[in-house]
Amino acid sequence: DATNTVTFDGGTGNASTRIIANNTSNSMDNVVLLDGADHIIFRNLTIRATGSTYGIGVHLTNEADYNEISDCVIEAPMSTNSYAIGILGGSPTSNSSTGDFAEYNLIKNCTITGGYYGVRFNGQSSSGVQAEGNRLHNNEVKDWYYYGVYMYYQRYTEVIDNEIIVRSNGSSSSYGLYLY
Repeated sequence: DATNTVTFDGGTGNASTRIIANNTSNSMDNVVLLDGADHIIFRNLTIRATGSTYGIGVHLTNEADYNEISDCVIEAPMSTNSYAIGILGGSPTSNSSTGDFAEYNLIKNCTITGGYYGVRFNGQSSSGVQAEGNRLHNNEVKDWYYYGVYMYYQRYTEVIDNEIIVRSNGSSSSYGLYLY
């Protein structure tokens, strides 16, 4: 519950020197994996996927709910591969499967760079209970290839005061914000 929150805080203004990195060489490799974890806070950190093709900065899965990522720098590979993702709320085995993976998470005041997707959250389905309550506030999502923010089968979603910028050599048919 919320009274047992775990916080990883690099200290105000220290994200550039507090770095968590992983050489992400396979499609579902990640730097931070929240697998069913709730009430975790990451603040003032750089989270860097260092693979050249694959890599997920932060992966929330299996009902990872009520988490917060704030004042962080999230870096995904500058790749055209769909398994390069800054932040993924999705299946443990696929970036596109639907299900109950992540709800009521807050991403705020972050810089999310690179990836095929800057941010991707998957919900259950249009006929079932959709994922809900995920919030993106005041982030800079930049240098992604195809989707800046991709929210699939979500409801009660907030995307407020974000700057979403495609990379200069991104897809000519890219989407800054995709809500379905």
